[in-house]
Amino acid sequence: MSNGATERLAINEAVEVLTLRQVAAELGITCQAVRKAVREGRLAASVVAGRHRRCTRADVEAWMTAREARRTWSVE
Repeated sequence: MSNGATERLAINEAVEVLTLRQVAAELGITCQAVRKAVREGRLAASVVAGRHRRCTRADVEAWMTAREARRTWSVE
């Protein structure tokens, strides 16, 4: 996400924002796997103060949908 997206997150309180650790815990994967997905651009994240990253719940759900689609495609 761009800096504009970070501003939108701050303005729109209805958006649920998660830390990378929260994303990992909810999905049952490691923080390293989440960080790698962000670094590779597969999972969108905004940078907040102190270089910490945050993801929206919608971005996490989109990433999971894409992951499942890739898994389904590779099985067939």
